[in-house]
Amino acid sequence: MKIYLFDVDWVLVCSDVFTVWIQEKFWIQKSFLDNFFKTAFSDCLIGKKDLKKVIFSYIEWSEWNYWVEELINFWFSYENKPNLKLLNIIQDIRSRGNICCILTNQEKYRSEYIKKTMWFEKLFDKIYTSCEIGHKKPENDFFKNIYEDIIKTFWFIEKKEIIFYDDDIKNIESGNNFWLTSFLYSNLLSIKS
Repeated sequence: MKIYLFDVDWVLVCSDVFTVWIQEKFWIQKSFLDNFFKTAFSDCLIGKKDLKKVIFSYIEWSEWNYWVEELINFWFSYENKPNLKLLNIIQDIRSRGNICCILTNQEKYRSEYIKKTMWFEKLFDKIYTSCEIGHKKPENDFFKNIYEDIIKTFWFIEKKEIIFYDDDIKNIESGNNFWLTSFLYSNLLSIKS
């Protein structure tokens, strides 16, 4: 038996980038969105700030005429495009007695959306999110916390026996530095089951 770890965005979920769409649709400047994602949103990813409060402070200065809840719901539903072929492969991997988990950088509202609305909590054995761990990929403490929980939750397993898929080379390098067997995901041919 093996343990497989999968990233969400551009691995399990294959959507267009919401920020590109919102820029074009509502004429929001790229620099405004870049600032949001590099500063306040980064704190949301590790649970230090609440996305709804952060967005509200940003909306005051933008052209967006919708409520925070509407924006978040639209954002999450826009990106709700699961990679169904990969999810089928993962269910096959699980049917052979392997453990499959999610390992992702998410803030708390999208984390819940992924678990409940997208049903990922039913499709995976465990979901690890940065907002619950307090660290994000590619930080070593992110991988350390997850590895410790895997040992407690499932069984002792050598790090190199854990297979990790992500679309970001920095995360792959960090996973390899932590001694996970890490693969850069680009398409279904990337999966080694």
